[in-house]
Amino acid sequence: MKTSPAGIAFIQSFEKLCLQRYQDSVGLWTIGYGHRIQPGEAYQLISPEQAGAIFLQDLSVAERAINQAVEVLLSQNEYDACASLAFNVGAGNFARSTLVKLLNSGNTALAAQQFLRWDFAGGKESPGLWGRRVAEKVMFEDGVYTNHT
Repeated sequence: MKTSPAGIAFIQSFEKLCLQRYQDSVGLWTIGYGHRIQPGEAYQLISPEQAGAIFLQDLSVAERAINQAVEVLLSQNEYDACASLAFNVGAGNFARSTLVKLLNSGNTALAAQQFLRWDFAGGKESPGLWGRRVAEKVMFEDGVYTNHT
């Protein structure tokens, strides 16, 4: 599966576009749509087109993690919610999560509750992440895409 256009718009609305590198809430250098600058990447300033290309590369990593880790059929809204979470917390963290284990065991209702557990940044609860997780949970359960403005 792939993330839908509505799912992409949802993720980008929470990540926001920043064309100049900045330090995120835990001090990691970031650019574009929430791209964590990796060793060997020298991004200082990028174009909107570069940001879009980097975003799609990062999203493909999240999608690959979902497609490999989740063994049950997901609806498009469930997939998009998982893509947002995996994009934000990292493919490895998503793949090893209790959410994935619950999905694979067929317990979709308990899996949905797991979105709310991912609201910490740097060991502290984050109101911004809480809002995103609630929106992901609603998307997962009800198919309602509420973009962050």
